[in-house]
Amino acid sequence: MGGLAFRQLGLYTPRMTAQAYIKLSETITMKLKKLFRDVRIPKPTPGKTTYGDLDFLVQDPYTAITAQDVRKAIGASHYLTTGHTWNFAVPAMTEADNLEQEEIHRQVDVHICDNNIEWEEFLDSYGDLWTILGTLTRFCGFLCDDKGFHLLVSPIDKEDKKASKVLLTKSPKECLRFLNLDITTYENGFETVVKMFDYITTSKIFTPEAFSKSRLTHNDRAKARQRPVYLQWLECYLPSVDMKLFATRSSRAELEQEATEIFGKGEEVQSKRQVWSNKRREKEWWGFIADTLPLNDHERTLTVRALKKKFVTLDPPLEVNTREANQFVEQNWQLLCCKLEIQST
Repeated sequence: MGGLAFRQLGLYTPRMTAQAYIKLSETITMKLKKLFRDVRIPKPTPGKTTYGDLDFLVQDPYTAITAQDVRKAIGASHYLTTGHTWNFAVPAMTEADNLEQEEIHRQVDVHICDNNIEWEEFLDSYGDLWTILGTLTRFCGFLCDDKGFHLLVSPIDKEDKKASKVLLTKSPKECLRFLNLDITTYENGFETVVKMFDYITTSKIFTPEAFSKSRLTHNDRAKARQRPVYLQWLECYLPSVDMKLFATRSSRAELEQEATEIFGKGEEVQSKRQVWSNKRREKEWWGFIADTLPLNDHERTLTVRALKKKFVTLDPPLEVNTREANQFVEQNWQLLCCKLEIQST
C-alpha cells in the first residue's frame, strides 16, 4: 500500500529512513517468528533509500492465528484486513532513544501465504522486477501468478485464458533457468535499478516489442502512472536499447515447444487442445442447429436449450455441416417441442 492504508483513519505514516526500516524489520520479525514458523521480507527495490511501509510474508502458524492476535503481538494500535493481507499501524520509535512517538505510525503489511511463500517472495522481490517480467512473459505466451509459472496454450488463451493455463513450475530457480536469467546474479541482488534492467535484457525471451505502446494493456499504463521504476523502464531505459541486438529470438511456438519438453507437459498441452477443439466444434454445430430450426427467435432459443439438455455432449463431436445439422433437427426437435409445449411468451 506504500504507507497509505491508514490515511482514511487520519493516521500519520510518513516514509521511513533506511535506518528506521532496518530497526523496525528486526523488531517485528522477532515478534512474528513467535507466531509463524516461516517469516520473510521480500527484497526491496535496488537503491531504495526511503520506505513507505514494511512488507512481510508469513506461513505455517503454530496455532490458529487472527489479525487481532498479530496486532497484539507486534504492538499495533490499528489494523485493517483485506483477504489474506493484513495492514497494521505500529506506533513509531524514535531512532535516538527508542521512545514511542504517538503522532507517528509505521505501516506494517502482513500477507498470509498458502504453502507458497517461496514463490510469493520471488514475485514480490526487487520491486517492479516482476511488473516488467510479467509484461514480457505474457507477450511470449506465459503467465506468472501466485500459483506459479504457467504456459498459456495457444490459441486457446485468446478465447479462454483460464482454460489455457498449464502450470510449469512453482520453483523460482526453475523459472529463472527457463528464462535464461542467472540465478547467482538474482540471489546477490542489484546495486541499482539500471543494473536490474540490464539483467532483464539477458533473458532469452526479452524483446522491446513486448513494451510497444500498441501492446501495453490498460493495467500496464496504469502501473506506469503509479510506479516510477516501471515508468523509468518504459520511458528512459528502453529507448536507449539497441533494437538490433534483439532482432532475432525464438517464436512463441518455439518457446511453447521448448517449455513443454523441459517441464514434461506435452500430454497435458495436447489434451487441452483436443478438449478446446471439441468444444469449439460443438459450439459451431449448435450454431448450425439454431439456424436450421424453422422457429421464431424465442422458440429457437428454448428448443436449442432443450436439445442441449437431452444431448449434453456430442462425443465424439459430429462434423459440422449442413446435411448433418438438418438430419439432427428432423429427428429430434419436433419431438422435444411437443413434450415441452414451447410457447413464444
